[in-house]
This record gives sequence, structure tokens and C-alpha cells, in this order.
Amino acid sequence: MSKTIRYRSAPWLWWLTYNFLIVPPLITLAWIFSRLKKGKLREGLAGRSGLWGRFEKALSARNDALPLIWFHVSSAGEFLQAQPVLERLLTGGAQAVVTVSSPSGLRWAERRQGTLRGLLVVDYLPLDTASNARRLVEWVRPAALVYVRSDLWPNLIWSAARAGVPQALLCAALPEHSTRYRLPGVRGLYASLYADMAFIGAVSEADQTRFLSQCPGHEGIQVTGDTRYDSVLERKNTMRTPQLPAWVQGGRVVIVGSSWPQDEAVILPVLREAMERFQDMVLIFAPHEIREGHNRTLKMAFAAWQPVTFTSLNALRDGANPTRVLLVDTVGVLASLYRYGTVAYVGGGFSSGVHNVMEPAVMGLPVIFGPKYHNAPEAVDLLQAGAAQMVRSVREFRAALFPMLDAPGFAREVGFKASEFVASRAGSADVCAAQVKHLIEASESLDSEG
Repeated sequence: MSKTIRYRSAPWLWWLTYNFLIVPPLITLAWIFSRLKKGKLREGLAGRSGLWGRFEKALSARNDALPLIWFHVSSAGEFLQAQPVLERLLTGGAQAVVTVSSPSGLRWAERRQGTLRGLLVVDYLPLDTASNARRLVEWVRPAALVYVRSDLWPNLIWSAARAGVPQALLCAALPEHSTRYRLPGVRGLYASLYADMAFIGAVSEADQTRFLSQCPGHEGIQVTGDTRYDSVLERKNTMRTPQLPAWVQGGRVVIVGSSWPQDEAVILPVLREAMERFQDMVLIFAPHEIREGHNRTLKMAFAAWQPVTFTSLNALRDGANPTRVLLVDTVGVLASLYRYGTVAYVGGGFSSGVHNVMEPAVMGLPVIFGPKYHNAPEAVDLLQAGAAQMVRSVREFRAALFPMLDAPGFAREVGFKASEFVASRAGSADVCAAQVKHLIEASESLDSEG
């Protein structure tokens, strides 16, 4: 990494384009859609009400003798990537602010706030107008501003750069098919944003190469890996596992995690067939979105086995065996439930992209998912390691699942490969935390010389 950190102002053409042609219509459309339909967009906009007062109150508790590091994450997945780095920096005597873009990110961060000493603020990032960004940078006065993966907001970056705040992008991924890499106009905008990063920690060598193609000569682009491996390993060792009734344990347990209707069109016929063939098989089914209508559909699909919900387990006698199908109707428990599994199917691969495959892998489960998996480099790597399988049809799902259920010993062997693969990729969090510390020290050194 370069010893000299240079900061740039926003290129005037990009500043004008973004603030006059992009931001106003985006805010208007977001407001309109939030009024027309309930959902995350409406929840996120409503959650920003009163934000400035909350920031002012929380920042009043800061200790100016300690560095304050600002982390910005998009949603829950990015917060889990940030968490091991954040924990290491807080343990080292720093304070922190965490801003998020989505309600899911806020919920995950709020769960951890009470256990992380020095985490002063967990709240939404204000809408990315030039005045909001300038105001928040002046209020927070961070020693460093850290982004995770790809959620970059131009006005925030430009305001921090003008204020001389060192900025870093961790767990940075730039897929070959991404519009940030392929589309000329978008590529140019992001190239200007990447140039304002004093450090970019790329997930892989391929990502590093693509970042360098957009920012030739940038000396702060290094391969640091993905902190999600550290995150899932540390969560595995500390998470509380729900105690399931005896009738859920002991047999062949198939866990479906984060499924979408597109996944279910492929996997449901095979799962019903497997339930009939393997009389000791238990199915734990956790859809991506918990909605009453969707739950009714799943209950009808497995009506022959009289499915019960996770939240109703306490009302059942432990010795009873009323069902072999457990429907997860609450959030935050799926990762721990993988401990009970024989094999896992992870959803998203037939819709927008596969979800978290590392959570079942770290628990020693073979992982199956659909064809849209290139959004997740770890899914690609698990396939190459022989610890996962990709399926494109009902027939392929049957061919992947049934051998695992026919021979649980074979499933354990494949699952062992998965858990060993995750363990072998850990260590990125230490590297990233050290880089953030270095940025702060280098910035302080420049300030003292100035």
C-alpha cells in the first residue's frame, strides 16, 4: 500500500450528473413506490424519520481521545462481513458508527449493538444528497470510513474525500458481468469512486485485476479475501442452538434455506418423493420471506405429513412425533438449525442469485443450489472443492439429493469437505482490521506533518 494517501474532490461532471440527473428522480420514484406498496422501501424511508436527532444524541457519548471508525453496510449480509473487522477494532480501543441502507441490515446491527462496547450509533444512512452527506461527515468526524462489498454512495464518498477522511472498501467484489464493470457510463462513475478509496481489499485475484483495470496505478488494491469466512466460523462457535424435539433429530434431515417460489417449483416434487421413500427423513423448510400466504402454500404442499411451525414447537410434547415437516416461521434461527442437517438446499439460485451457502457449509453439510450462483464466489469455490452441487431441473435435483439420503456416510464426507473449505479461508478479518488501523495511523501522520 502506498505510504502517501491522496484525496480527491468529486470530478465536476460526475457531481453534476449525479446530483441533478440521478438523485432527484431516484428520490421521487422511491417516495412514490413506498406510498403504493408496503415493504422494505417504505419501512426504510419511514425509519429515517428523526434520524438527525438520534445521531446527535448518540454522538454526544463519544470519547474524543479514541478514534471513531464509521462502517457503512447495505444489508444483513454486508453487516455480517463487517462484524469480525468491527469487533477487532472495537477490542483494540476504537469507537464506531454503523450506518445501513436497508431494514434487514438495521435489524442485524441492532442485535449486536448491546454486546459491542464502543458501538455508538446504529442507524440508517440519510438519503445521499450533497447536503445530507456533507452534514453527516461533519457531525461524525470519523478517523476512517469503511464500506463493505459494493454499497458506495457518491455524495458520501466525495464529502469524506473533501474532508480528508481516509476511506476503504473491504470484501470488494467486482463481478465480470456487473454493470459497474461492463457499462461504460456506470464504469466511469465507479472508477472515480474507487480512486477515492485509499485501500481496496479485493475478495479474489480476479476482482483485484478488474479493479486495477478501472483504476490503473492504484497502489492500495490488494487481495484480502472475504471476512464472511471469519464471520460464519465465529458465529458457529458462539451462536445459541435451539433445542429441537427428539422426533426432529437422529434421522435424515434435509434443510431448505432461503427458498423462493422459483426454487420450490423445482424442489417440492422431489422432496415429497423423498419423504415417501425415506421414512426417517425430516424436512426443515425456511422460506426466504415469511408471509402467511406463502406458509399456507407450503402447508398444503406437505399436508400429508401435517407440518408444524417452528414457533409452535413449545406447545408440542417432546415425546410425540406429530410430523416430519417443520416450517420455520421466524427469522434469525436458520443458521443454527443447520447443525441438525444431513444435506442443505440453499435458495435463490432460480431467481436473483443464490443466498448464503457458507452457513450450511461451516456446519458440515453438503450444499445444493440452483444455476444462478455466480453472484457468490464462495458458491463457485465450493463447487470446485467438490463440496456442493448445482442443479438446473427437477431431474438434476433428484440426482443430487437421493445419493446423499441413500448413503448418509457419503453425505458426511462431502460435508466435511465443505467445513474444511470454510476453515481454510479464514483470516481475512485480521488483515482488514490491520489495514484500517494503518489508514488511521497514516492519516494522523500526515495531519501532524501538515
